This record gives sequence, structure tokens and C-alpha cells, in this order.
Amino acid sequence: MLAGLAAASVLVTLAYGPARGLLLLTAVSVGHAALLAPITPVADASAVRSADEAGRFRYGWVRGAGSAAFVGAALLSGQAVEHWGLAAIIPLNAALLAAAAGFALMLPDGTGPVQQGNPGLRFSLLALLSIPGFGLLMGIAG
Repeated sequence: MLAGLAAASVLVTLAYGPARGLLLLTAVSVGHAALLAPITPVADASAVRSADEAGRFRYGWVRGAGSAAFVGAALLSGQAVEHWGLAAIIPLNAALLAAAAGFALMLPDGTGPVQQGNPGLRFSLLALLSIPGFGLLMGIAG
């Protein structure tokens, strides 16, 4: 799910370049926001679940690292814009989203149960969408 959202976000990010006019830029912007918005809640939920089940790490460290990465990326983005201009944001955003998709593919496959009491349900897009209210939550987040 994370890799798919990030990869789709790359494609929509690249659509900013050729997009011209208010209507087309608005459509690209809404699509971009709708794909980016669910990434954080899905990643957070996965991290919390893994931390609770395995006890191998503390969620606070994961969240802290994410916050530090956000601050660092904001500072580096500012430097990139100062050096190469505002046009640097599109390829930079696409490259970082592509990296995120690649890293998401390296995560464990998550073949454990998605819901308590349903051990046969595999972690997949269909499994996530089968959770009551998940589709609505992602729509609202988007």
C-alpha cells in the first residue's frame, strides 16, 4: 500500500511540469494531495502495530526520526530552491517519493493477520479495503 501510494504520487508529481491552466493544475494538485495524505497514517499505523506486536522498537523513536527527516528535508528543499530556483521542487519531490516507494518495498511483507481474529487475511490492498471504514478513512485523509 505504501509503495503503491508513493509510486502513484511520483507520477502525479511529474504531471505538474506539463500542466498549464487553473483547471489542470487544480486537478493535478488535488490528485497529488489525495495520494500523499494517506501515506502518513498508513505508515504510522503499520509502525505502531509492529512496535506493539514484536516489541523490537519503540514507536516514539520512529516518529521522532520522521519528524527530524521532515525538518531536514524542509531545510534542504529551501537550499535547493535558492540554488536552482522553484522548478527544483518537482524533480526533488518526485525523486524523494520514488525513494520512499523503494524503501517501502524493502519492508517486511506483512503476511501476518490484518485484523484480530482473522488469521487467514493477508496484508494486501484488498485486505486493507475489507476493513470496515478503511476506504472512508482514506478518502477523508485524501
